[in-house]
Amino acid sequence: MRTVRRWIGDRRVPVWLLEGRERNGREPLRIAFAGQLENMAYISELAYGDSTVAVAQGWQWIKNVSSWARRRAGDDGLVVIDVDERWRHLFAWQRCFWLPIWLGGEIDVDAVIARMQHSRNAKEDLRRFRNRGIAWEITTSVEAFEHFYTTMHVPYVKNVFGDRAWVETYEEVLQRMPQCELLLAIQRGEPIAGQVIEYYKPGHAAEWFLGVKNGDRSYVQLGVIKALDYFTALHLAQRGYKKCHLGGTRPFLHDSVLHRKARRRGMCVTDHWKKGFALSFSRLSPGIAAFLMHNPFVYESAGAYRGAVFISAEPPPRSDTIRDLFNQHYIEGMSGLDIFLFGNSSVAVDLPPDLRAKVCLRHIDE
Repeated sequence: MRTVRRWIGDRRVPVWLLEGRERNGREPLRIAFAGQLENMAYISELAYGDSTVAVAQGWQWIKNVSSWARRRAGDDGLVVIDVDERWRHLFAWQRCFWLPIWLGGEIDVDAVIARMQHSRNAKEDLRRFRNRGIAWEITTSVEAFEHFYTTMHVPYVKNVFGDRAWVETYEEVLQRMPQCELLLAIQRGEPIAGQVIEYYKPGHAAEWFLGVKNGDRSYVQLGVIKALDYFTALHLAQRGYKKCHLGGTRPFLHDSVLHRKARRRGMCVTDHWKKGFALSFSRLSPGIAAFLMHNPFVYESAGAYRGAVFISAEPPPRSDTIRDLFNQHYIEGMSGLDIFLFGNSSVAVDLPPDLRAKVCLRHIDE
């Protein structure tokens, strides 16, 4: 019976119909979504903020979910299907983007330490840590892990992400604890935040998950997250590690977590979890155009990661606009940036010569 349940669970997905006004342009937008509840809540928040109406539509077999979604979305709706890569071939014939649900990346440990020690802003952060009495310690105590999980990690994630929160179960934490350490930020003898470091295979370390005491944002404003970043790099350097994986990050380029990892910490995109969003549409409605323009993303194409940015071709973008878009959205590890143009398909745009190997201009009809 367990085998049968697993077989069915792998091949049936819950489906929803989302309707509301796109949160930025306030245009009507319909989304047919298939997949996990947490991922539906994430897409819903991106598209509508708090104004969506999501109606559960039951379950669909994975082989039928694409035709169901296209029927429910209609000609002017967006289709988003959360699917395991095992079933990616079912969508290969469609014109769709494949977005990793969780994008992975690494930082250079020595570069992090050097930046903290030499950057003027980082030096100021370090001075604040010392003045506020923030230090760190490492533990592998089961009691410390349990206390951290219940009083720091869960409250923090729930406070920051709400319904979109993805919380590791404590059973999973216990199972993987033998290959983990807990780094705690201490202030006046009291743990106020922590970071779980996992040594998932020989020579490889990763920041698994973090937490802040009672989920209290005032500790974040105190700079405790930056302190954890620095202390983790120091600890890994002392153990001889050169790289640190930063765990999973959502693929949308305006996501605050991805922005922090890429811009502030110098993350290079290296891998992704084996699930993705298949995103497609039949016609570019005003609602879909607004969603795409405000939610650029990383997608996978021919084994490479590329950024997708959407802008209007009216008026035609200038070369300095293209450069600004590249500087804002390109992340190390991506093979390049695709800029999709709405509107006039015959518009001519001059690419800056030094960006021609990294930037591709395409019309949305492609």
